[in-house]
Amino acid sequence: MNTRHLLLAALALAGCKDKTLRVPCASSQAARLEIRDSSGALELALKDGARPGASDLCDASAQRVGGLVHEGQVLTLFDRKDGLVLRLRQGGPDDFSGEGPKGPRLRVHRDRQEVRVVSPDGIPFGSVVTSDTGVLIYNKASAPIASVEKRDEDLVVKTTDGAVTTYLVPSASPGAAGMLAVEGLPLPERLALYVLFSQNAR
Repeated sequence: MNTRHLLLAALALAGCKDKTLRVPCASSQAARLEIRDSSGALELALKDGARPGASDLCDASAQRVGGLVHEGQVLTLFDRKDGLVLRLRQGGPDDFSGEGPKGPRLRVHRDRQEVRVVSPDGIPFGSVVTSDTGVLIYNKASAPIASVEKRDEDLVVKTTDGAVTTYLVPSASPGAAGMLAVEGLPLPERLALYVLFSQNAR
């Protein structure tokens, strides 16, 4: 093997090593979005994944706890072992459906001011209403439970009595941020809905 071939082989080997050295959710990697609780403690961070359209969900210990993959009009949420959690599909300009490993999981309909999240058989999880006065989140009984406010480059979710429950750092999508306050869904699924509607803003 001549010198040129040895050099090419060394470069190829270095490239392979670089790929294997990538550590998902490394603490040195900047997050695109952080979800923090009322005390400011990190609950979930969204970081770039290994390929275009993919993101890693990272916990406070810099461990990968799931992933999101956006392909066309489909957004898929995976668990830490890359098992399906929720696959969100756009069925029309304002209609979305979600399927889990056991079948239909939820449906979402959006009109001019309101986004409603319901179970496959139509039982409400809650809704997010955007108006000129701000964003309000309602529970399954249509009672207001939270609001979204802007704070510098971030968004804050507060209960109706003013107590902070969630910080989104950074975020500029208040309507989508309301999804973080919808009751009855695990945080990763609410985060998937946030990503869906932050990327499908009207």
